[in-house]
Amino acid sequence: SKAMVYITNEGHGGNGSIYDVKEDDFVIVTTYHLLQDSKEVLVYFPSQDIVTAKVLGVNEKHDVGFIMVQNEDIGFDTLENLSCVYYDADAVDELKIDDIMEYRFLEWNNGNVSSVKHEGKIGHTNWYIDDFDDYFIYNYCEVAPGMSGCAAVAEDGSYIGMMIGGVDNESGVLSAKTIADIYDSMR
Repeated sequence: SKAMVYITNEGHGGNGSIYDVKEDDFVIVTTYHLLQDSKEVLVYFPSQDIVTAKVLGVNEKHDVGFIMVQNEDIGFDTLENLSCVYYDADAVDELKIDDIMEYRFLEWNNGNVSSVKHEGKIGHTNWYIDDFDDYFIYNYCEVAPGMSGCAAVAEDGSYIGMMIGGVDNESGVLSAKTIADIYDSMR
């Protein structure tokens, strides 16, 4: 949960994960549908610090966006307690139906955020979605408004992707492999 953030943009909110840490800044991955056509968004950290982040780039087709926060814009205590998601390509490849997974996210409550996790099971590891022209990880895990962009993690805690959307107890995760490919193509 040290890699989770909550993002607001013109009255809409969702989640993101600290994806890449550099010397002077760090990059957060979230959904395009949260960023839309904005140049900046607000980011809330578990410490309750709030900063403005610059939109670096988006991939509308896959509903992915990346934002950047300058290290100097947040307090030292907040910066010291952050971490990056742990992505292991093998963890994604080794997923099987009925494997345990979790959504880790920050829940919004009148300007305060708190860390939450929902546990579920993998329903399908390569579910083709026409609208995205890609394969998703289909799962049975409780979802609610504001969770879009949250981290999906395997039982060992490794990042397997990002929740794009869902209803009730069914949702889709864009694979960490696809996210990595998109991020690499934007750099």
